[in-house]
Amino acid sequence: MKHTTIVAERALFSPDLVEARNEILDAFGALEARITFLLKQAGKLPSKGQSLGHRVVTFRTIEGISEIAKSSHVLRDKLADGITELLAVRADIVHSQMKQCDLDGWPVAIFLNAHEAHDPFPPVRLMTL
Repeated sequence: MKHTTIVAERALFSPDLVEARNEILDAFGALEARITFLLKQAGKLPSKGQSLGHRVVTFRTIEGISEIAKSSHVLRDKLADGITELLAVRADIVHSQMKQCDLDGWPVAIFLNAHEAHDPFPPVRLMTL
């Protein structure tokens, strides 16, 4: 019997969900690296261990580098706003254990942020393909 058959019989497991999560993590890592690069270029070196949220706040203030000319401050601020909106999603995906289940016949990944696990009805984040 093949390993994949054994896994399928014992529990729901979708490698596509795992791959999607990995792609999200990689995208956030690349985003954080780019923001850090721009901050360093602007002379606003982030402190070690500074959260992505704090880096985004600082990113909103950078000026005087070729990538962010005065004419693109509105775009910079829109990018910062968009990134800020995604920080809660990032936190749930990065800091939560991923569990998989079947929801109406579809494989679904469930993320429960540890900071909210003590609530009687904790919110969870669902990811489908």
